[in-house]
Amino acid sequence: GFKVLLGVVIEPGDTSPANFGSYAQFVGQLSASGADAIEVHNEPNLPREWRNGEISPASYTDLLRQAYQAIKANNPQTLVISAAPAPTGFFSGGCNGNGCDDLPFLQGMVANGAGAVLDCIGAHYNEGLVSPWQRSGDPRGSSEHYTRYYQGILDTYRAVFGGQKPVCFTEVGFLTGEGYGELPSGYTWRGLPN
Repeated sequence: GFKVLLGVVIEPGDTSPANFGSYAQFVGQLSASGADAIEVHNEPNLPREWRNGEISPASYTDLLRQAYQAIKANNPQTLVISAAPAPTGFFSGGCNGNGCDDLPFLQGMVANGAGAVLDCIGAHYNEGLVSPWQRSGDPRGSSEHYTRYYQGILDTYRAVFGGQKPVCFTEVGFLTGEGYGELPSGYTWRGLPN
């Protein structure tokens, strides 16, 4: 009764277009074996996951396109999830070969046709310091960057794809006091009912 999601990554040094065909063939074989969903790579907007100097939403979309075609050719039922970009504002809203904030990376993917070659937009939310229902009030200072809020990520990613694609979270992280004793009062939402 379990559903199987496979996240299939490439070593950063192997993220050149010359290797995209073999990656696509591999994920196609995985879909033929019955995978319910495949996330095509991971955080390609960062140099720890994609070859530094060559980070590009267009290049990633090419990988996604080849993988999508191979996956669907082998098993049309396998859900294709785009690589969740690292949710970040580190690059000051920019995108270049050395790294990209998630928003311009996603916008670049859309501009290169990614909407036609994915079933679900991959997303990571691992800044869970406030309730998943909050849209403001993060205690880390004045920044109200959307990546600090679960709903911020969800709303932003949906909007980039024009509301036409669902968002699939493949990493989620929230702070809990489990194993650490009591948390400060600013984090007491963790025990509140929905």
